[in-house]
Amino acid sequence: ASLRQFERPRPRNAAADPEVLEDVRLAAKQLRQVAQDVDVQMRRLARGGDPNEPGYLSNRQLRALRARVELELGRTYRIQAEAYWPGSDDSILAASEAERYLQRMSPTAIGSELWWESRVQLLICLRLKQDWTAIAAQLRNLSGQRLPKETLAAIQAERVRVAIVREDWQQLKRLVADGRSPDDPKPAEWSLALVEGYLALARQARTRQETEAARDWEQRATRLVNEQQPKRSAGWLRRVEAQLAAASENPSDSTSSPDLQMHIARGLYRQGQYGPAVAAYQKAAAHALAAGQTDEAFRGTLTAAAIEIELQHRAAAQQMLRKLSLQLPQHPRAAEAHFMAIKLAAP
Repeated sequence: ASLRQFERPRPRNAAADPEVLEDVRLAAKQLRQVAQDVDVQMRRLARGGDPNEPGYLSNRQLRALRARVELELGRTYRIQAEAYWPGSDDSILAASEAERYLQRMSPTAIGSELWWESRVQLLICLRLKQDWTAIAAQLRNLSGQRLPKETLAAIQAERVRVAIVREDWQQLKRLVADGRSPDDPKPAEWSLALVEGYLALARQARTRQETEAARDWEQRATRLVNEQQPKRSAGWLRRVEAQLAAASENPSDSTSSPDLQMHIARGLYRQGQYGPAVAAYQKAAAHALAAGQTDEAFRGTLTAAAIEIELQHRAAAQQMLRKLSLQLPQHPRAAEAHFMAIKLAAP
């Protein structure tokens, strides 16, 4: 369960996260040991062992445990695949290992919650391997089945991500057209995929120099995040902000809203990218100031200054605080910013 915190996008120029890889290796080792223990008990029962003996499980319990272990091993290796550079040999190898465990799921699990979750995990692995033929086959197998709402939404989310990877912009526009999930209200995974889709379409519009279209897609992403934030866990917001940060390479000033920049800045900070986080907070403050959102301008600048102080960049923090206090001398927090600037200027 502790691995769930690592289910997050990485900056596209980042190396594999050693913390994630170490936790994945430890989790996989422990899960394989459980799998071996299950096999030992199942062989014991096959030789006529007493299932009621203290300390042993019944055959039914062992089959259920094996299905759970295979699912978690598949999920673990999928997380490892995502920790590597997309499309790299290491990523494909880990995704293939995940697929091996997921394909071994016992037929007795078909139709259960574990089974549907394993089909979603399998789709993710096939996307990481860019095996489009196998994805199409899996989707055909799932079509027409009575899927749980969360599974249906997760599958639709994977359709969005496949369209992004394949740069199939028309299909992506169709999938996110009205922002509705297969069964509203939006499940968490679907709303996250919508944000990813909007951002991908914004990036594509910027490459085509379609400024208005880029702004529209980014505004949709911002509205969705603000709409969903009160309904979601802190983990959901961290994933969104990590996604925003990962998508924020050289964002255009003309197409970045203050809200969007604030989310990007928080995502960058959590990833340890302190310099880019400071720049993003300053950009958010500048956009907010231009829009007359003085409270947001102060919040962005004060946060950027706090990071600079944390990094021992006192001169930079002093300069930005002094500049803001002089720009907005009537703001309730202007005196606070000015006092902080004076303290930072002291030897």
